[in-house]
Amino acid sequence: RQAFEERLNTIYPLLAEVPGFEVVKPQGAFYLFPNVKKAMEMKGYTDVTDFTTVILEEAEVALVTGAGFGAPENVRLSYATDLDTLKEAVKRLKVFMGSEND
Repeated sequence: RQAFEERLNTIYPLLAEVPGFEVVKPQGAFYLFPNVKKAMEMKGYTDVTDFTTVILEEAEVALVTGAGFGAPENVRLSYATDLDTLKEAVKRLKVFMGSEND
């Protein structure tokens, strides 16, 4: 439990820095569920599935669409992995969104 808290407390503010990602700190599970409507608009997408597919192909970060959870403008990101992997994922998302260089 302490490891998950540490991951959440580290990754939550970093993910909130990704342009267009609106993140609410979760109270339970080990998923972040940011709204990415603005991010999709910034990149010219209207469909979250297309958006997550391009992120997977270009940034090599796997996000699950929120469509199956009744939230088609959200994506799900698990923080049930090590901190280095999580930090790298956020860095790649920032590069994808154009706010950080490779």
